[in-house]
Amino acid sequence: MFSTFEAKDLDKLIDCKKLPYIVSHSQNHFSQQIIKGESFVGSTSRSRFGCLSCRKKKKRCDEKKPICSRCSRTNNECHWKPPGTERKNNVTRRNFENSKHEIIRHSQILSNSEFPTPTTSFYLKASANTLHEDNGNFSLDSKSMNSHYSEFRYISNDEFHDNGHRINSIFHQESMKLYMNPSYSLFQNLNQEALLYLDHYKTCVATTVSVAPDESNYFLKYYLPLAEIDKSVLYGIIGWGGMFLSGSKDNSGFKYYMQKSIESTELKISHGLDKLNKMDILSMLTSLTIHCAAEICIGDVKEWFIHFKKIYDIILQKYGDLTKLLLEFDNCNEVRWLVSNFLYHDVLTNVGVKKGTFFSHSEYQLALKNNDSAGIMDTDYGSDPLQGCVKPLYMIIGEIVNASVDLKEEDLQLTKLEKQVQRLNHSQKIQAVFTSLESKILNSKPNAVALLYLKTDQELELNLTLFELYQLTARLYLHMLILKTPANNPQVQQIVFNLNTSLDILIGSKLQTTLCLPFLIGGLNCVSEIDRLVMSKRLQKLTTTFPVKNLVRVWEVLNKSWELNKDGSQCINWIQITDELDWDLCAA
Repeated sequence: MFSTFEAKDLDKLIDCKKLPYIVSHSQNHFSQQIIKGESFVGSTSRSRFGCLSCRKKKKRCDEKKPICSRCSRTNNECHWKPPGTERKNNVTRRNFENSKHEIIRHSQILSNSEFPTPTTSFYLKASANTLHEDNGNFSLDSKSMNSHYSEFRYISNDEFHDNGHRINSIFHQESMKLYMNPSYSLFQNLNQEALLYLDHYKTCVATTVSVAPDESNYFLKYYLPLAEIDKSVLYGIIGWGGMFLSGSKDNSGFKYYMQKSIESTELKISHGLDKLNKMDILSMLTSLTIHCAAEICIGDVKEWFIHFKKIYDIILQKYGDLTKLLLEFDNCNEVRWLVSNFLYHDVLTNVGVKKGTFFSHSEYQLALKNNDSAGIMDTDYGSDPLQGCVKPLYMIIGEIVNASVDLKEEDLQLTKLEKQVQRLNHSQKIQAVFTSLESKILNSKPNAVALLYLKTDQELELNLTLFELYQLTARLYLHMLILKTPANNPQVQQIVFNLNTSLDILIGSKLQTTLCLPFLIGGLNCVSEIDRLVMSKRLQKLTTTFPVKNLVRVWEVLNKSWELNKDGSQCINWIQITDELDWDLCAA
């Protein structure tokens, strides 16, 4: 899909070895990982303009037409894209080139700063003198922090660069420890079943659902240490591990742990939000976030949204908005991760398409400081385990969703008006919104920090392919929600063709965890019987290798949409189907 960069173009990136967030760790110490030029460069395994057979197999093509040498040698059919439709990837590559120079400049600033060793977090400092249980609430003594968990550490309010910039990264080279006495760990009291589920969470769930490397995987680096001191989080990840292991909600084993997690959370809520300390609030938001993800993974279309709405209610009642929540926790990365996680699910739910996202685009942008779309200044947060390099496009997808809701409300009001000029103005506004958002999509840049975590050419190319796939998905979504373009429109079909090519490359890779939305939007716009059959086979293949039942729900939606739109002459909005089924579906 993408060719790799030339070595001379990335020589300066070697200087990024001084960046604090690119680290590798061992059991007893951490050593900086040097980004070597050859880790990004070298000959590509595929050609940019080769035949489709070579591109799908990720092989170099000599581009000899009508039959390339490789297909001729292996007696394979040699297919080519129609003339004029080849994707040059100029926009994505040019945008990343621009991002690269910003990274180099920012890394030079960082390399001139010295980073102090962080101390314990604000809420750990405020904990009681001993680890104790008080109606299900646990706290931790900062004196008893001496841990076997060497990868994780919280950050204090008092940690600043020498030049005044605060370090708030839980993944800093010197800050990846959460010191706890093993004798106080809740893990020690678990039975064999719970340990089995917990191990499955750690080795399977946390690594499967994340697109980020372990050093930036909040499912591991944040949830596991917090689970050692909080029952609601502990039981939540045990239950999630059990859900993943059983593959069904019928298993009674993990249900016990999910229920215990909910009971622990509800007990805290019953005390009143005003009476809870920061640690209680943090553990509540975390456990509810875990429940949302676990229920979605198992294909739930009701329970997850109850937990999701509860997160929103807690934030609204306790803090009023996202910015105040983050300020209360000193903008620490643990809470930024929870907010980013909420955004991710907020823009992917059918409820958002009907009513708009819970928090507005401007609120998310202000809270997460996403005006820096390439992520250059977001070095301390690391690579987002759910959004990865696609992070900027999720913000744009949220804009599309909210714009469609606003335009629909205006349209409903205009139906009562008789003046033709107002309808004309509304149509012009629709076109202006479409043009503006399409420009944002085409000019968007991959999150550069996420790309810098990648170690091989193949990882880089797969991530750039994923970014392009989401650009195509966002463009299709824009046509559907704003212009209501029929699926059989030639421009839409060209986008679908390119989207399917990207899907074929990404299925079977680590990034297949991100393919639910592209499958949904791409599938809704498949028109011919052969396209729909091939899409069904893709989904079938993915569901056998990626054990997330949410994909089965997407498959059900697609089958119903194809029945309603046999010739592709309509624009089928997926909320039509989810409303009929009475589902709260999240395409995560």
